[in-house]
Amino acid sequence: MAGGRGAPAELSPSTTRLCRGGTCHLVARDYQPLNMDEVQIKAEVLNLIRSQSTRRRRPVVATEFQILKGQTRADLAILDDEFIGVEIKSKKDTLKRLVKQTNDYRNCFDRTVLVLDESHLLAYLGIKLPFCDVWTFDENKNLRQFSEGRHERVPDENLYRMLTLKEREMAFRDARFSGWSQREIFLHFFKLKFGPTSDQFWKSVGRRKILRHDIQLLSRFREIRLKAEKNVAARDEEWAAWLQAQNIEP
Repeated sequence: MAGGRGAPAELSPSTTRLCRGGTCHLVARDYQPLNMDEVQIKAEVLNLIRSQSTRRRRPVVATEFQILKGQTRADLAILDDEFIGVEIKSKKDTLKRLVKQTNDYRNCFDRTVLVLDESHLLAYLGIKLPFCDVWTFDENKNLRQFSEGRHERVPDENLYRMLTLKEREMAFRDARFSGWSQREIFLHFFKLKFGPTSDQFWKSVGRRKILRHDIQLLSRFREIRLKAEKNVAARDEEWAAWLQAQNIEP
């Protein structure tokens, strides 16, 4: 329930108006916690991302994705038309580390989405993070956009730095990657790691609404991703052995 520019939204004794950037939103005066935990919120985020996607192929999704050498974990990393990082603040969370966390996201993702329990909205307005999209829930538990951020394409070299040393070495030594940009190389390895997991997840949920218990599928299929990574590692070793063999004097 959001009021925009033009005629102001009607206030009732039970609501108050929060305004930001010329857009006003009505929220409950006596906020009642939705009691949604992080897992439930992830399900709602993926429902909304899926509905917004313009691609025929479903997004590639990673949960608890490590960025900046493990210093920060993105609650969700989503590869769709752009690389999206999602930070979730449920009712039980605080905003103490929010500025640092979202600055880290800004250095690693094209688009940062901050999902807030409605109880955090007033505190957030005092922080102001113009580069974040902010989503929250209405009284009907529908996820909606509270404010739109300023998106900036993350530099290719920032993405490349998130590769492991082994991945960088493979990209450097393998002629297949000749002429690829650093972004293309990173996205290749991201899809290689999380593509099988995501494919199984989307196949399982089909077109129905994603529910809380579905999120465990992303973890349950971790074995598939690990198997894929082992296969990649085995190919890497074979390739390294072949390269070494070429340097052997006859």
